[in-house]
Amino acid sequence: MRTQISARCKKSRYMKDRTTKLYNILFPIWLLIWFPLFWIVLIPANYVIDYFVLYCSLKGNAEKKTLCRKNTWKICLVGFFADCLGSGFLFLIMLLTGSDTPNWVQQIGPALNMNPFETFMSFLVTTLAVVFCAAMIYFLDRIVLQRAGMSEKQVRKSAFFLAAFTAPYLFFIPSKILYI
Repeated sequence: MRTQISARCKKSRYMKDRTTKLYNILFPIWLLIWFPLFWIVLIPANYVIDYFVLYCSLKGNAEKKTLCRKNTWKICLVGFFADCLGSGFLFLIMLLTGSDTPNWVQQIGPALNMNPFETFMSFLVTTLAVVFCAAMIYFLDRIVLQRAGMSEKQVRKSAFFLAAFTAPYLFFIPSKILYI
């Protein structure tokens, strides 16, 4: 019975070319943010990190556990929203660097896809995306924390820590390390 199955597999029309590689499934790590299955891991991890950073930034506040419990989910959603905007920006730049652009612009897209350190411009675009996300996190977290009734000084401090420590630095991880 086994020999019949293996003989059928060898004769299968799908098994003729065993050297076929699927290059079009390669994508950058930062694009994973758009896959709902990945959210199962991403959202709880962001929640834990946001809780920890917010808790540490509220040093000396007597109500920090209550503030963290009530506001971390909002801060997590704000960070996730900012990360989505940043990855959308990078995806848009990748799409705009097509074959009808100058050569130095054409090099940005593949570098953003596989290694942002490959060219100076891809590194600059990735840095701009991370800074943009950090700024969005800062301003949106300020709104969340102000509505929580915190003092202005504490709001600025906590929003700064959240922006600095939860910015999407994963945008810099070269995707090519996964495909070696």
